[in-house]
Amino acid sequence: AALARRCVEAGHEVTVFDRPDADSFRLHEIAGRYHLVTGNFAVLEDVLPAIRQMDVVVHSISATVPGSSIKNPIDDVEANVLPSLGLFQACAENNVGRVIFISSGGTVYGITGDRPAKESDLCQPIVPYAVSKEMIEKYLAVFARHQSLDYTVLRLSNPYGPQQRAFSGQGVIAAWLEKLKRGEKIEIWGDG
Repeated sequence: AALARRCVEAGHEVTVFDRPDADSFRLHEIAGRYHLVTGNFAVLEDVLPAIRQMDVVVHSISATVPGSSIKNPIDDVEANVLPSLGLFQACAENNVGRVIFISSGGTVYGITGDRPAKESDLCQPIVPYAVSKEMIEKYLAVFARHQSLDYTVLRLSNPYGPQQRAFSGQGVIAAWLEKLKRGEKIEIWGDG
């Protein structure tokens, strides 16, 4: 939502793809200034109207979070990897100029010891969610090589900001801030 707002405010034509039941409260500030296409990411026919005649497609959809991917890794692949491949194929066939994939810097590197991960670190995923993110990155590179699809991968680590949902299953900063506000205990896994 924040990216869509910034792009609209910068004067770009923006199309947002979302679930039909999605709460669009985070886009109320730009109501009427963007196009909305709704559907199921796993159904390519739903996605196609959102990418046709687009210069850039930002792929930030994820149907799972690290915890849910551990419970059902097959669903993680079916909900994230396979639809992403369909998206990349459709982007190549529809002459999209560039795909920007929002990956996960917080999970693809795995445990890096007592220091923050660096871009030069090897990927050592420890949850299926991270494996899926890395797979999507690698498939995007394959599409770039064989179908001339230009791309950028951004490995964001715990992004946060205004209007983020505190308890959506992602976003440790927002969740911790909300717990602090409520006077609740913050749980840290491992050594923190």
